[in-house]
Amino acid sequence: MKKRIVTTAALLFAFSVSAPAHAASEPITFDFDDSDPSVELTTPFQQTSLAFEISVTSNQGVYISGDANNGDIGVWSLIAPSGPNLMKIWDNADISLNQPSSGWDVACSTGDTGGPSVTLTITSYFEGNIVEGPRIVALGALNEWQTISSSVAGLVDRINIEGRDSTMSTQPFGCDDLVLYEESATTTTEVTTTTTDVVTTQASSENTLVKTGADGSRGAQAAILLLALGAIALVFTRRQARVASK
Repeated sequence: MKKRIVTTAALLFAFSVSAPAHAASEPITFDFDDSDPSVELTTPFQQTSLAFEISVTSNQGVYISGDANNGDIGVWSLIAPSGPNLMKIWDNADISLNQPSSGWDVACSTGDTGGPSVTLTITSYFEGNIVEGPRIVALGALNEWQTISSSVAGLVDRINIEGRDSTMSTQPFGCDDLVLYEESATTTTEVTTTTTDVVTTQASSENTLVKTGADGSRGAQAAILLLALGAIALVFTRRQARVASK
């Protein structure tokens, strides 16, 4: 009589990994040095640097021209941290970006030799919503340049900088070396690893049958349980085989 002993061992393991990979954002600097220092460029104006274009508007005026060592149009007495040009701002600068930036840095200084100390109010926006601010930054004396950086993670597409004194009167200030950060593309990597079910059939007069299949929908815990059950079944059926052969 034919005898057939079936042993089953199964190991199933499938996983998917979605890994957002962000390359470091690329800093792009606006130093405003492309224009002629002897020519005063006034708002509204556009400036372009690699991937970014900025549009600048103001209530009373923003000017790009040479610093105190390069013509000093307007007699501001400012010396640019990286000359020859800088932005000279009478009251506020509203800076719109053609694409979002993942942060910003800007160097600022009080812009009046004999004037009162200037306090900046900085507000950052994305798609019309405030993402940072209003943020208050106190500036030092003339030409004590202070680098101010965004303090909140997130995208920005507009920056408003306003200068006032302790009486809330508008005051002039200078800005230079505006740094924006180009957001790198997000990529998703999916890795799937699958092992197979193995079913082995033994018989005294039959060939060995191996069937393989994949089931990626089961979790790792089910795989471990099935592996354990398969091992128990293997031991049990081998004992049965020895008994049957006697």
